Order: sequence, then C-alpha cells, then structure tokens
Amino acid sequence: MPLPFTTRDGIYKLLPQRSIDPRTGSIRTVRFTPPDRSGAAHDLVSALTTILSNWAQCGFSKRLVGLTAGGDSRTVLAAACAARIDFEAFTTNIRDMDKRDRILPPQVAARAGIVHRFRHLPPVEPSIVEARTKTISQHVDGIASHPVFARFAQFDHSADDDPQRTSASGSCFEIGRCYYSHKLSRVQPAGAQSTADQILEAFSLRSDWRPEPLEAWRSALRLWVESLSDDAPLPMDWRDRFYLEQCLASWNSNVQRANDFVESTGFSPANCLWIFHLLLRPDPEERRQRKLQREAISLMAPRLLELPINPESLWQRLSRAARALGRDRARRRRRVLSEKETF
Repeated sequence: MPLPFTTRDGIYKLLPQRSIDPRTGSIRTVRFTPPDRSGAAHDLVSALTTILSNWAQCGFSKRLVGLTAGGDSRTVLAAACAARIDFEAFTTNIRDMDKRDRILPPQVAARAGIVHRFRHLPPVEPSIVEARTKTISQHVDGIASHPVFARFAQFDHSADDDPQRTSASGSCFEIGRCYYSHKLSRVQPAGAQSTADQILEAFSLRSDWRPEPLEAWRSALRLWVESLSDDAPLPMDWRDRFYLEQCLASWNSNVQRANDFVESTGFSPANCLWIFHLLLRPDPEERRQRKLQREAISLMAPRLLELPINPESLWQRLSRAARALGRDRARRRRRVLSEKETF
C-alpha cells in the first residue's frame, strides 16, 4: 500500500521529511539546513567515508559490502576502501541473476584488493516455504505480497543468521539519477504533476500488475499528491519525492522487513538527508549519467572505474535503439497531425 496508508483503517504512516511530537501528535517538517559548501564530490566523499568509518566502530566482527555490476554498490565499495576499514565483498548468487552481476563483482573487488565471495543460498522444502510465507505476511501486517517475500522464503538464510555479521548496500542512491522521470513522463509531460490515476497508469503500463484494492491505492496516492504542497527540507522535483517517499519509504521499507527474520544487520550508507541533498545538486542530465558518483569514486578509489558500470549487451543496445526509433516516429507522427490540424 502506498504512503501514507497502512493496512489498518484510520492509521497512517508518517511521510519522510516530517517528524512527530509523541506528546501531542503534531507533525512538522524535519529541520535541515545544509552547510554552505561548494564541492559536491568532495562533500559526498567526506560524508560516505565518515559513515563507513563509524560503521567500522560499531562492534561487528564481520563487515561485508554487497557488490553488483552497478555503480551504487561500487560507490559504497570505494567509500569503504577510502575509509581504510576491514571488510570483504560478496554477491548473492541467484538463478536468474544478470550475467554482468556474475562477471564484474569479482573483477571490481580485485581492483580494490578486497576479498570477494559469492553467497549461495540453498533452497528449502516446499512445506517450509509455505510456513515462512505465512509468517512474513503476519510480520508485515498483511501488506500486499511482493515477489521479494516469496524469494526470501524459498531459501536457507542460516549463513546470514549471525548477530556479528553486518552488510552495507548501495540502496537509496537512485534518487541521484532522476530514477522515475522517464516512467512518469510517459503519462504526463515534463514539468507537470501527475494525478493518482496517471501514476497508477505509469506503473501498470505494459505490466501484468494491477493495484488491489484499486480504490484504496487511489485514495492513498491522492493524499500523497496533496501532500506535495507541504514544505519539505529538500527542494526537489515531485518525481524525486515519489522515489523518496513511495519507493524508499513505502515499497523498499516493507521489502526490507523480510530481513527481520535473520540476526545479521544491514544498512544503506546513502540513507540520509545530507547525502540526498548532495545527489540532487547536479543538473538532471549529469544526474542521469551518474556524474557525481563517478567523480566521488575517482577521488576515493580510482581503479574501480577501470571497469565499466553495468555495460550494455548487444541485445540491450539494439533494444534501446529500437525504442528510441519508435519514440522518434511517434513524435514525427504527432507533429504531422498537428500541422494538418493547424492548416
């Protein structure tokens, strides 16, 4: 269920960038005043290395950094290297994982001089899967089931069941890449704010997924759209707020609750307002190219950029070219129709 709704009538979640006074129940905007600095890349390096240095002092004996072929996990790896802490890298080996995530992580870790291991999760018996799925549903208070929950229930996570084990992930960096701009622009021109129905259309377009119960999703998103007029400490495009308040605070926070069933501790170094502020500073085109993160990696561990980030396969390049050609044809057709109407 999207924010601010929960599965209980009359009970709502607190939207991000707000705080609540437990004595009175009054809600107010989080206070955040960024320092007056100019070098975003250096500030990002300073923030991330400080966070990773503090992580190393938390008393865990096993510190791991999850690594994929992408740039977000590589940014965390670079920060851990720059912080000069003791850690290892790992990649979870799953059946349908992208080929790039099998090939690149060991090579990237080798560039950093860090030990890398693939983590294998053996499957469990069907009866255990069913029991786990029911337990997870109870734990998340009947929130809409997600494929991540089903995947989690299918495998043996005993290797993670260690209170001395902690892992850092690359989650939350997507806010720096205009993550939802393209998807949401399919139903609404750039610069305009979508309605609840248009948002739902964007996420069900070319998909088998349908929100249920539909009216509850509509009501929740209508409340969220109305909340966009509220003051917020981070001035951002409404699409970026959608990422922060719906993707992270709603979808991702619920998915992460499956991890409550193991004793290890995970965290996302990028999950703080100061880093969000830094990631939002470049212009949209630079953000889409992950320019700030690349600059930060070059300052922290430049050898990590010797390998490509999520390189596209030939099939992916051809598919992207075909989509671009289709969009260009559609634009020309609209222009021709518009000229005919004008004539």
